[in-house]
Amino acid sequence: MKWIQSMLVLAVAVASFSARADVKSRYLITVPHTADTCLKALDETVAQKNLAKWDWGCGSGDHTGYLIVDAASDEAALSQVPPSQRAVAKLQKLNKFTAAEVKSLHSK
Repeated sequence: MKWIQSMLVLAVAVASFSARADVKSRYLITVPHTADTCLKALDETVAQKNLAKWDWGCGSGDHTGYLIVDAASDEAALSQVPPSQRAVAKLQKLNKFTAAEVKSLHSK
């Protein structure tokens, strides 16, 4: 019986560690380009096989790609951007607030 309890404790510890290792942050990535380089930016995104994840402002004259991803690090988030566009990409780590947190911010 003691052996089973020890195994259960070990299983819970491993599961807890695994859950922490998989913690991801949400990022908003913006990648501007010009009208002249628009098709190149789109083609590179198609080649990376993640075009469906992106939103684009190009149709309204805002030549920017927008991507929201869950990633374990800045580097992992940036890997979703075609290599030639990474130098101009802007990563913004996102967070959510609860109503209680907003209320707490007002009291400070």
